[in-house]
Order: sequence, then structure tokens, then C-alpha cells
Amino acid sequence: MTQPDLMGTSVYIDPHCQFGEGCRVGHCSLIGYPIEKRSGIEPQGPTRIGAGTEIGAYCIIEDGAQLGERVVVDHYVRIGGNSVVGNGSYVLYGSRIHRNVQIGARCRISGNCPDGTVIEDDVTHFGRIHHKYDNPWGGWESTDELSPTIRKETVIAAGAIIVGPIVIGERCFIAAGEIVRKPVPSWSVYYKGTIIPAKEWKGSLVTTFFGTKL
Repeated sequence: MTQPDLMGTSVYIDPHCQFGEGCRVGHCSLIGYPIEKRSGIEPQGPTRIGAGTEIGAYCIIEDGAQLGERVVVDHYVRIGGNSVVGNGSYVLYGSRIHRNVQIGARCRISGNCPDGTVIEDDVTHFGRIHHKYDNPWGGWESTDELSPTIRKETVIAAGAIIVGPIVIGERCFIAAGEIVRKPVPSWSVYYKGTIIPAKEWKGSLVTTFFGTKL
């Protein structure tokens, strides 16, 4: 098994972890960390870290997580068991990716991703994602509530909140600070609580984000 370069001390690596060539792991990070038994989730395979992936300091990568090639994981990041992060994605400082999350290639993730969230390729997520939490008295680890799906090339700007099992379509722009509780169709801007089709948007996003495809 290829061994990563350790960029510091006190690094825990489970012996079943698999690394590609040229990986680096930062100070005090835990790779292949066991999932606590109370969660009811079993790892679906060994933790796999693709070639050229860099993991910063004080990170926790749980058992069964899969990181693609050339992924950058900044300091103080948590990636839960059985979650997948695609090739070339960048997980920014302090992000929390929980369990059974699917993140595509070339994404930029700064916000949280609850259990079961699906994020497709080329998404920028700088907001927050939350379950509806319809049963607040249920066990914390026992919920089977569905999570949001974010389609490819969408941007969730800073402070925006996506709530419940909704679908945000392809090439959408969710403006900063918005709270989204309903599906958003592809090629739309969500601004001031309103869904605005890209063809009707008059701001700079017409050229900087939607480009000549309109």
C-alpha cells in the first residue's frame, strides 16, 4: 500500500486505508476513523484516498469515505463515513460533510452537508443545508428524512440556506442569505424569495454566470 507524506505529527491512519500516489496528510488528522456504534451506519468498504489528494491539519475522515484524485481538504474538515468527494474538488476550512453524502467532481464546498445530501459536478456551495426536522423528538441518529439534491454547475452563495428534500436544478444561482424551501428549476436565479428564470434576469449574471447559452 502506498503511504502518504505526513505533514506533522500525531496522525492516525487506519491500517485498512488505501492511498494513491502523492497524497499528503496534515498534523493531527484522523484517516479511517471508526464510525461510532450508536449511529447504526456500517462502513461500505475501506477508506480510499485518490492520488494527489491533500488533507490538511486536524481533519477527520471517517471509515468508508472515498476521496477522489487531486482533492484538497483544508484544515479542520470533517468527512463522514461512506461519503464520496469527486476528483478535483476543494473542501474549504472547517466544512462538515456528514455521512452517506455524494459530492461530484470539481466542486467547491464551504458549507455543511447533512447525511444523504447529493451534490453533482461543478457546484459551489458556500451556504448551509438543513433537514426539515419534522420529528424533533425522534432519535438524533434514527431519522430517515431525505436530503436535498443540488444539480450540476449551481452556485449557493454565502449564507443561503437550503431546507428539506428539495431539488435545486442545473445552473442555478441561489443569492446570498436566501432561505429556500421549494424546488428551483434549472437555469434560474433565486432572489428575495422569488424564482426568476435566467432569461428574465437583468443583472450581471447574464454574462458572468449564464453566458451565451441563454
